[in-house]
Amino acid sequence: MTPTNRSIHDVDDDLLAACLCIGALADHVSEHGTGNAQVLANIERATDGFRRIMIERRAVVVP
Repeated sequence: MTPTNRSIHDVDDDLLAACLCIGALADHVSEHGTGNAQVLANIERATDGFRRIMIERRAVVVP
């Protein structure tokens, strides 16, 4: 069992989902700008989630 009790595949699935979310938010910003405070808050939350998943992935990959 991994240190996080999740398989690398589960972690990678979450990582892909986070990337897709960040990409969708980037597309939104490119079309509409950064004037919407909610979009900026969503970007911040998505990048925080991405960072947590990357930390978890390192814990899974490194023995």
